[in-house]
Amino acid sequence: GEIGWAGGGAGPDFFIYLGDRPATHFGRDHTVWGTLADKDSMEVAERIVNLPSHTPGGPNTMRFLREKMYFDIESGTAGVEGSALDA
Repeated sequence: GEIGWAGGGAGPDFFIYLGDRPATHFGRDHTVWGTLADKDSMEVAERIVNLPSHTPGGPNTMRFLREKMYFDIESGTAGVEGSALDA
C-alpha cells in the first residue's frame, strides 16, 4: 500500500492506495510519499477502506469517508543511511 496527496483539483486530499502495483498511473497529479510498513499496517488500511464512505462525484470516482478520522504518522526512515531525516 502507498500513501500520498491527491492534487489536480480542489485538494490536496490524503489517500491510501491499495493496488497490487506501484501507483505510477497517477502521473504528476498525485504525490506518493510513503508506503505501509508491514502486514499490520496494511490490515489497518484495509479496515479504513471498509469504513462508511460515499462517492460525491458519482460511480468510479474518488471515495470519501463519511466521518473525519484522526491519526498519527510515524516516520520509519530515522537512522536509515541516506535518509533526508539523517541530514
